[in-house]
Amino acid sequence: MFYGEPGQYVNSNARPSAVTYILVDTALSFAADTIIIPYTATQQARKGNIKVN
Repeated sequence: MFYGEPGQYVNSNARPSAVTYILVDTALSFAADTIIIPYTATQQARKGNIKVN
């Protein structure tokens, strides 16, 4: 099975490549950062730093 000849057909049900997923993930991350970072910066300026231990 693993050493056989390749099939003679074209896979028409191919999934999108990893590049598509990376581009979508990058765009969504950029949009989320654009919204969340100004919010957290204003909260930190108003309330001060978070105390950790």
